[in-house]
Amino acid sequence: GEDVPPATVVETLRACCTVTGAIGTAARDELVDIICKREMNMYTQIFGTIGETAKLERTVNRYKWFIRRLDSRSAIWGIFPEEWRVTHLLAL
Repeated sequence: GEDVPPATVVETLRACCTVTGAIGTAARDELVDIICKREMNMYTQIFGTIGETAKLERTVNRYKWFIRRLDSRSAIWGIFPEEWRVTHLLAL
């Protein structure tokens, strides 16, 4: 299922993005960095950096998980202004 936050949360987060954008690029970059690190922390918890799940042979599984994660949270990614390229930065 898709992770869809309540409408009031979405509006509050959009307003926060507007304020963050008005503060400047340093604030925006810091926020995006925090978001990306939080998301990728889950990836690291699941797939680790050593052991069976970290092997090159598991790349397809890791990729599939990542795509499912992006898709399931599309409502959340839609909160951020497109020019922030949050999903693009997650994929780097």
